[in-house]
Parts: sequence; structure tokens; C-alpha cells
Amino acid sequence: RNLAESLRMLNEAQTSFRIGDYKEVIAACKAAFESASRAFSQGDARRGFELLRAKAFGEHEAKQRAFDKVLDAMAGYAHTLGQRGLRVSRGEAELVLTSTLGVFSLLSRRLSKRDSG
Repeated sequence: RNLAESLRMLNEAQTSFRIGDYKEVIAACKAAFESASRAFSQGDARRGFELLRAKAFGEHEAKQRAFDKVLDAMAGYAHTLGQRGLRVSRGEAELVLTSTLGVFSLLSRRLSKRDSG
């Protein structure tokens, strides 16, 4: 259920980007991550990220740690952009959107075993 919601939120983010609602792009990308994490933990977002990461990267602890750093940096950037009163530019929204799509692409490939590097 929550993975379908994640895809819906990614579609919403893309639509928001096309119509110029850049603040909504940030919110929809954040919601997509939260929904995906809950799909792996029955509602506990933090635990869900841990389970999702472990399932995607298996025994590759160095890759898990590096992936965590990417997610932490993205979350920090999106949090800053999402603050009330800050204007989000097209370029900033595009960075968050394309980074989010890249993370979901990598996760889907890792989980389906199409990218086992």
C-alpha cells in the first residue's frame, strides 16, 4: 500500500514541477520517502529506512553507510527548502526531484536484484 503511495507522491512531485509549484515538489518528495519507509516497518519511518536500506544493500555495510549519508544530505537540504517563508527556485526543486527519482530508481533496481553491484 505505501509503496503505491510513494509512486503517487513521485507523480505528484513531477506534476508540481511542470506547473511551477516548486514548494510542493519538496513536500511531495519528502512524502514519497516517508511512505516508502513505512511500507517496510508498519508505520515506523526511522525503522523503515533501516530495513529498506538493509534489504537493498544486504551485507554491503560500506554502501549502506554511504547511502545513509546521501539520504541525510538530501533530507537536510529538503528540510531547509521546506521552511516557511523560503522561496524555492526551479533549479532547487529540480535537484530535489531528480535526486529523489534517482534514489527510488536505485532502490527499485537493488530490491528487484537488477543491480547487484
